[in-house]
Amino acid sequence: MKDEYDFTGATRGKFHRPEAEMVPPARLDATGLVPVAQAIANAQALARQHTADVPETSVDAFLANRRADSGE
Repeated sequence: MKDEYDFTGATRGKFHRPEAEMVPPARLDATGLVPVAQAIANAQALARQHTADVPETSVDAFLANRRADSGE
């Protein structure tokens, strides 16, 4: 990369397309592409397996710890 670039003749927003639809990315695993929704569901199931019956891992416990750490 260069240390500096000259954008003197550039046009701001030249490639911006407000009507463009955003498609969430997919990730690869051993079997191929996995849709984002499926990847999230898998991650949530895995998290439940590792945090079941551990009250310190709940969202409420996390937020309470953050409040305590910040002095609220």
